[in-house]
Amino acid sequence: MSFFLFQRSEIKQLEAEVFRDHYPYPGHRKTTIIITNRRVLCVKEIDFVGHFNREWECLYENFYRPPSVGGTELKIYCKEQKLKFPTRDGSEPVRTVQLRDPQAAQKLQAAISDAQMAQQQHHMARQKSRRFLKTSNKQ
Repeated sequence: MSFFLFQRSEIKQLEAEVFRDHYPYPGHRKTTIIITNRRVLCVKEIDFVGHFNREWECLYENFYRPPSVGGTELKIYCKEQKLKFPTRDGSEPVRTVQLRDPQAAQKLQAAISDAQMAQQQHHMARQKSRRFLKTSNKQ
């Protein structure tokens, strides 16, 4: 269902974006947290029209520190595109996801961290191959 939810959601996919995992968002009816190789997003199905609405998203490139878990709460530290400036009280932007139990919070954190790490490794490998191509073209 989750991959199909991602495909059916009509939410514009990013370049080379690949579905990785999903988790139900407890306490939020028909809402799912989707993890891709490029971002974490929260998608809600709207009953009466059969459409999907993106509630929020966090691109890995906008993370300013790794997600953390405290009990049943997962915190995602992400500068959102709309919030380019610090908040009025000076605190940094953070997205808090309340889960049913600590194990679910840790699983979600691990899935996000794994996807983010894979994206960073892919990006570094692309940079190395570009550098190699530039060097070999000069000879």
